Amino acid sequence: MTAVSKVDPFSREFLTNPYPFHEELREAGPVVRLDRYEIWAMARHEEVRACLMDWETFCSSAGVGLSDFRKETPWRPPSLILEADPPLHTRTRAVLTRILSAAAMKKLWTTFERDAIQLVDRLVERGTFDAVRDLAEIYPLKVFPDAVGLEEEGRENLLP
Repeated sequence: MTAVSKVDPFSREFLTNPYPFHEELREAGPVVRLDRYEIWAMARHEEVRACLMDWETFCSSAGVGLSDFRKETPWRPPSLILEADPPLHTRTRAVLTRILSAAAMKKLWTTFERDAIQLVDRLVERGTFDAVRDLAEIYPLKVFPDAVGLEEEGRENLLP
């Protein structure tokens, strides 16, 4: 008999403290039906790992959330790494692994920290500032495009 659970992984209670719900799902069985969303859930490490490793049975390219990209138009462009199956996923992951290596991250950390300190120092000197416009938008548009080699021109178009 298939285990069924009323756990709602999108509820405020779940998002505030997911651990009791994870335990409930693990105790319910290796695969649990969440009728509210008409989906199957796994919470045990062994089954989750097996599922993630078996891309031919459990594809990611059709979407990894509640939407099935084979049946409906995605509400956003699919993720190049998360919602991709081999061989595309393998190629993308290889590139990201090189870019995000420990050595590369250490180098970026130094640059990111330096740029953050400079920006914060300028903002503090001004006395008042808009945290979204002057910090949360400016900082990422400085450090990330620099890190991947984008030109200065047009960076404002990276924000919605």
